[in-house]
Amino acid sequence: MYPNDTRWEWSNTGLELDYVAPGVDILSTSLNEGYAVDSGTSFAVPHVTGAAALVMASKIDLDYDLYHDEIWQNFEVLMKFEDWALDLGLDEWDQEYGFGLVNAWGSCQRPPGDINNDLRCNILDSIIVGRAFNSRPGSSNWDPRADLDINNVVNLLDAMIITNNFGKIDP
Repeated sequence: MYPNDTRWEWSNTGLELDYVAPGVDILSTSLNEGYAVDSGTSFAVPHVTGAAALVMASKIDLDYDLYHDEIWQNFEVLMKFEDWALDLGLDEWDQEYGFGLVNAWGSCQRPPGDINNDLRCNILDSIIVGRAFNSRPGSSNWDPRADLDINNVVNLLDAMIITNNFGKIDP
């Protein structure tokens, strides 16, 4: 993925694709204890793997705990990723973007919409979205925490996530 959320021409596509992640001009470690900027699917995969590790290390989200065992199963993490991914292609799944851009921020919130991480989706989270409403990166009122669906604009969709989860507390 390019920084503007378009697919890199050398990216893998096809039936095996589940999610996309940044993979162009990524700063990474290199030989001899250095760093380098490079591009490719090898640089996108760690983004998805890291996001999955964050979810698996977090407390189980009861909305996804299908076995009711309070342990993240791989398919439960994938279901959460699917629900929170930013769809960049055709509706739902497609061969160029899969389910979309993986959203580690949204996938790890407990409960969804808890922007300030106080374990509650409440008026404080609404205020953060309200202050940043209609902003984009570079705007004076931009707050990346308020962009819950990671589409680079704080809009009605972000406000709806909080509205739909308002009053929920992390059990």
